[in-house]
Amino acid sequence: MHLDQSGTVIADKYELIEVAGRGGMAAVWRAVTRGAEGFRRAVAVKRVLPELCADKTFIDMFIEEARVGSQLQHPNIVQIHDFGRDQWGQYFLVMEWVEGLDLWRHVEDASPTRTSSRVSCRTSLPS
Repeated sequence: MHLDQSGTVIADKYELIEVAGRGGMAAVWRAVTRGAEGFRRAVAVKRVLPELCADKTFIDMFIEEARVGSQLQHPNIVQIHDFGRDQWGQYFLVMEWVEGLDLWRHVEDASPTRTSSRVSCRTSLPS
């Protein structure tokens, strides 16, 4: 089992820079795509946590996330650029990197004079 760290290059193309977030199933890294003639592009790389790499249920969910996510196209959904297995046999999902403040940090950084931080979500379904 390979443990990711800053500077790790996945599939000879994606260089991990720093962990952007970590949940119960996976970690998302800020990374860069390295290409010909010095080409570089910021991306997000999602990786199943090392302790779950051998769990078929989690791997199947990760594969399904990549499959379904790649079919979605909307301005408010990050685009999936690539999905594969690296040189250690671990799956990775490469997504569009969106610079900005994440929701968790926004709530944590809310002014102490505020009584609450409010987030509004609206879902529209076709009629």
